[in-house]
Formats: sequence, C-alpha cells, structure tokens
Amino acid sequence: MKRKRYLLILAVLFIVWVIGFIIFDSFHHFSYSDWYILAPLLVIIPLLCLIRAYAAARRKRLLQVIAWLAPIAAITAGIILSFQSPTVLPYCVSAFDADRAQIEYAVSKFMQLPSNATYNHTLGEVPVVNTTIIAVHEMNESNPRHDCYEVIPGENYYVIAICPLLQTSMPKGILKDVPETVHHRNCLPEGANAQPNVNACLNRCTGSYVWLTTDQGNIASICIGEECEAHGEDGYQDVYP
Repeated sequence: MKRKRYLLILAVLFIVWVIGFIIFDSFHHFSYSDWYILAPLLVIIPLLCLIRAYAAARRKRLLQVIAWLAPIAAITAGIILSFQSPTVLPYCVSAFDADRAQIEYAVSKFMQLPSNATYNHTLGEVPVVNTTIIAVHEMNESNPRHDCYEVIPGENYYVIAICPLLQTSMPKGILKDVPETVHHRNCLPEGANAQPNVNACLNRCTGSYVWLTTDQGNIASICIGEECEAHGEDGYQDVYP
C-alpha cells in the first residue's frame, strides 16, 4: 500500500513538472534542446528506483530513505525551477540562439564556396545586402545573458544577405528556410540578394532581428521594434521571433 502511494505521489509530481516546463517553454520560446533540463530526471529516477530495490533486498535503511526522498526532491526542485524568473535559467540555449547558430554556420559555409564570376562571388567573401556599416554594441553587463554573445571590438558589421544562404538559391546554400527571427532588411533585393540565380525571399523575412556579420563571418544582431528590450545591442532582446 505504501509503495503504491509513493509511486502515485511520484507520478503526480512528475506530471506537474512536465506541464510546468511546457508552460515555461511556451512563454520564453525555448527550443526542444532545452529539454536537457528534463532528461537527467528520466535517468535519475529509474536509477534511484533500482537503488531502492537493492536497499530493500539488502535491508540497508539509509539507502532506502535516500531512494524514497531523492526522486521527490528532484521533481519538486524542477517544478520550482520551471516557475522561477528566467534569469535563473540558461538563456544561451533558446530558439533565438538556434537561429544564430544556423546563420553563423550558413555564412561560414558560404564563405568557403569557390570564386564564381557569374555570381559575382569571391572565395572568403561574406554575403551582404550592402556595404553600410551598422552600429552594434555588446549587451549590457547587467543583463544575465551578457556572456552568451560577443561583439568583436574594432570590427565593422554589415547586414547579412539571407537569400543566398538558402538551399533553393545558386550557388546552393545550406538553410532549408529563412530562420524565424530574420528581419526584412536581411532580405531586401540588393547586393548578394539580387545576384543571378538567387531566389527572392523577402516575403519570408518577418522577424524582429537584423542579422549582421563582419568580413570574417562573426555574427551579431540588433532588435528592431518597440517591444525590444534594448536597441543597438547584440543578442536576444525578449522578443521572438
């Protein structure tokens, strides 16, 4: 009877924890990679149940107590963590950062394409809309996400041309589609976006972030719109997409 009651309490707490995480995820737009918080529980709980079974067989009272209390403590901590301020959770793993990683990788692969006179591309050249230098600053140090992003001092940043990075363009990029955060300024029919055999993608660029690159392919972003936490600062600004 006690065992059934224990398992019922454990199941209820686990369900509440999962629901809490899903609710948190829906508000802060974290990607599925953030389930790494949940994954350890899926390993720890069965392991502790095995420890409890071993302890019961060996009549080791202390291990039995630990095995009973640890899963409940772990799930309860997870529930509390889910509903805490987002400042206590890692901001570096989010849908925004997934977009950032995709774009950075796509730019680096594009730079490796061989020179092509018909496309007006030179090996090592980054795809940009124009040569206008965009001011972007390091995120304020008081922001808990400060360490997630880096602006290279002394480097010039330009608006990335997203359309050439798509698989539907030639020379073929690696992005299957325009990332959700991409602002329409990244897709204007100018510069690398306007080259022959590059598919127009302006109608798919509806995000809040203008993505930027240096000549070396270092990525940054600025948020455009009234809802942005800060303007002219790199990184996630509490707006998605």
